[in-house]
Amino acid sequence: MSENNNLLVENIKTWVLYDSQLKVLSEKLREIREKKGELQTMIVEQLKIKNMEKTIIEIGDGELKMVPKKEYSTLTFQYIEKCLTDIIPNKEHVEYIIEYLKSHREIKESSDLRRTYKKRTDS
Repeated sequence: MSENNNLLVENIKTWVLYDSQLKVLSEKLREIREKKGELQTMIVEQLKIKNMEKTIIEIGDGELKMVPKKEYSTLTFQYIEKCLTDIIPNKEHVEYIIEYLKSHREIKESSDLRRTYKKRTDS
């Protein structure tokens, strides 16, 4: 094998190693986020029950307090179409605008490596 092929093989091995490490870390992060979210829900409920929504709790490196949070729904074509239908009576105009938006989106192409896993067959 040439030196270029050896370098390619080594780069692939390293990429697979990093990909495997990222998969493990992502799974762990997801698990931690879920547990943190569950605890947050319980703490917020407890603070509300005790009428402590405005309480500032001192912790080792700062403070903890409840703050209001707004969560906006995603901006989808379905949502845009609904809103346009509310303000534009002509259905054909709404359809034209939606089709125009869909067909004129900027498309960026790039190359990526994608890993697939073999299905396990336990005998």
